[in-house]
Amino acid sequence: MSKEFERFHVVDQRGRELTRLNTDVMFYINVPLREIRDEVLGIMERFYQLCPREALGWYATETMKQFKPTTSRSFTLPKVWWKDGSPRKNLRELMLKGGAAHDSVGTCGIYLRSAEREDSIFKLKSNYLRFMIPADFMETGSQAFVDFVIAVSNRIPFVSGHGGFVIECNQYFPEDAQGVAYPLAMRYQAVDIATMSRGPWAVRGERIKNVGWLTLIGSELLEKVGGGKALQHKASDRLSLVETAHGVLIQAGQKPVLGDVNRREDLSAFVDAYRLVEPLHNGIKELFAPFKLPGDADEVDATQRWLIRFRKKGA
Repeated sequence: MSKEFERFHVVDQRGRELTRLNTDVMFYINVPLREIRDEVLGIMERFYQLCPREALGWYATETMKQFKPTTSRSFTLPKVWWKDGSPRKNLRELMLKGGAAHDSVGTCGIYLRSAEREDSIFKLKSNYLRFMIPADFMETGSQAFVDFVIAVSNRIPFVSGHGGFVIECNQYFPEDAQGVAYPLAMRYQAVDIATMSRGPWAVRGERIKNVGWLTLIGSELLEKVGGGKALQHKASDRLSLVETAHGVLIQAGQKPVLGDVNRREDLSAFVDAYRLVEPLHNGIKELFAPFKLPGDADEVDATQRWLIRFRKKGA
């Protein structure tokens, strides 16, 4: 881990690892992953070229209370679940992660959640696919990561998504981890906070969570901002746009940055990206559950300031 990234690796006085810096991409999806099974399985295989199976030592499913060591079977679970003729279950979740122990913060991983259409929360919470690699990978592998994201965007019918540096929080100690992650994210404003329990509820197949180094706008949402050609016309020179089979990828700079506001690191590209798709952010504040923060902080106000941090810079 580089010295620049070490400040995000927080271990508390009790020896619990709370946070670390990674790179991720999150795709919000409004169809059951079972219906796009072959595409999902193919993309997982491609991800193993960036993050080999051997690095993913722990797994958990929706029925498990803690991570357990992976076996060869762990990597075939989606194929087994969604095999033609297999019993259908309303909800499937799989988490594959790297790390020193079951309660370590993930160093890399695959996270997927798939509710069936008949499930009561199908319309209330987006399904998702999330892929994560170490932050250090971006020093030499940023283009390989972008190529992977484009490949997913060409195969998976996504609603929206985001990618870049992210503060990964320990799922065993979420409130303590959020308390550490929030001030880091408010200083390093180009860095996301992993919010698998919040983002899907707030997005609901209707909006974006926020912009990032990579921002993904699916075909349906794209029409709400005038279509891909309109975005291309409006986009500043600081942005690059790539049309994919299922939407558009907006890239804010050649490589991800931390966005250190104390050092006045340039966030202009992120502000430009936000202005381009700001109408798709409407409604997020009302639906995004507040972070759990220490002390007497106004958690609602603090969370909303983080959500609209790029809007304020554009004032």
